[in-house]
Amino acid sequence: TGAAFGQYKSGGFSTANVNYSVSGLSYDQNGNIMTMNQYGLKSGSSSSLIDQLAYHYNTNSNRLKNVVDTANDATTTLGDFHYTGTKAASAVDYTYDSNGNMTSDANKNISGIAYNYLNLPERITVTGKGTVSYIYDASGNKLQKKTVDGVITTVTTYLGAAVYQNDTLQFFGNQEGRTRPLGSSFINDYYLKDHLGNTRVVITDDYNVSSPILETNSYYPFGLQQKGIGYTQVLASLHNKYTYNGKELQEDLGLDQYDYGTRFYDAQIGRWHVADPLADVSRRMSPYNYVYDNPLGFKDPDGMQSVTFQGADAVEVFKQWQQMGRSEGRDDQTDGDQDGDDDKKKKTPKKIDQKTYSTGWESAGGNKQINKYDGKIRFVSEAIHPSLINVEDLIFFPVKGGISLIRAGFKLFEKRVAIIAAEDVVKEGLGNARALGIAGEEAVGVGVQVRIPSLTGTAKYRIPDQLTSTTLGEVKNVSHLSLTSQLRDFYMFSQQTGRQFILYTRPNTTFSGPLQNLINNGSIIIKPIPFK
Repeated sequence: TGAAFGQYKSGGFSTANVNYSVSGLSYDQNGNIMTMNQYGLKSGSSSSLIDQLAYHYNTNSNRLKNVVDTANDATTTLGDFHYTGTKAASAVDYTYDSNGNMTSDANKNISGIAYNYLNLPERITVTGKGTVSYIYDASGNKLQKKTVDGVITTVTTYLGAAVYQNDTLQFFGNQEGRTRPLGSSFINDYYLKDHLGNTRVVITDDYNVSSPILETNSYYPFGLQQKGIGYTQVLASLHNKYTYNGKELQEDLGLDQYDYGTRFYDAQIGRWHVADPLADVSRRMSPYNYVYDNPLGFKDPDGMQSVTFQGADAVEVFKQWQQMGRSEGRDDQTDGDQDGDDDKKKKTPKKIDQKTYSTGWESAGGNKQINKYDGKIRFVSEAIHPSLINVEDLIFFPVKGGISLIRAGFKLFEKRVAIIAAEDVVKEGLGNARALGIAGEEAVGVGVQVRIPSLTGTAKYRIPDQLTSTTLGEVKNVSHLSLTSQLRDFYMFSQQTGRQFILYTRPNTTFSGPLQNLINNGSIIIKPIPFK
């Protein structure tokens, strides 16, 4: 049995000889997993049960106390959940600090985790092995990871899209995969991904290898890799760590957790170990719940908010972009903001030329970067402007470079590629906004009006009050303000495109807890409305 919401349940695949199915999933009323069974292929044997997990929680709490595996194998090499010895249901595997962050994990011999003010791990101690330490900037972007394993120290440095190990360049991340040095030249590796951003295949343009396929990956629903059916070419190429949801796997010292930017995710048990920083937005679910227990239909871009991506969503985005490009010359057009906060009537922006497009992507260290391409566009999924395409083109455009336009459409929506050329956008008036909104917006000086995608999927599109190449501005002339779906869209868009989110409010406006947290950590800048 399961809770009455969209959840994955016994939807695995299997054959007579090779069984990788998942079954026996059950949940409590808060969406915490209670039981889960997973099958796998052990070396030298047929498929068998590798995980038969029973989850136990602290009394009247969402905090996990322990996980008992009836099929436990301490010598497993499949990456599945395991531990040494035996365990009772009363055992305490996990401890937490006052913020709800896990500070120890007896299964992985993690004896201590120290967190910074953003609840990001700064130092992880693994008994008998060593330590992993992290350095972040003020916004929480990962800058460095230092692993001390016995007498061996490895320092990984993240500089935008570039990743260095012990001061040696490893690769540059890009929209299609990575570029890595090889001798005196560079090699391009391409990641083929599914609708959730999971890296399925890594191919290379290096002609000195036996096959262009470097790696293949398959996953259980909650992200554990299916060992035994994957493939890794035996050569000196760099092992890809950006796999499930495209996130970096923290393999050091047996941590085996994915770094989502805001939190680490444990795919062995399908659960976060740090409370959701936006917990009051999803009050019906446990703050440790992963994607509403529906990992096939949802993903979490940064550990803060689960979103879903469907083909209909991608088509709708392109239709909106198409409308933007084809509506030049119309006098008036009403653009509803879909959640009732704004009702703006404006002229549609003019078409823009193919001079400069800005696209945002998540770099190797979790940083949000802006990249500008001048002139020729190299990849379909890097920059497509709505005035240059139509929906029919997306369906019948020929395949180039191994990437179909339909797949590129998914990639555009999935990676939240934000496209804007501000130099040719028409500055317009406000129209039929509410009286207070008009007063506040006029005081700030609203001019540029551009649609952007709704990254939370709660609206067809959004229209910020101001949008430049470096900032996103929104005016809220209210006495109290919460983290609405509109503001979450603006926050996520700003993070993904490297813009500064400026929120103009009254001097005495009060804020909800989640919104105040984003203000405190510098993700949102508050400025007063300059009333005369």
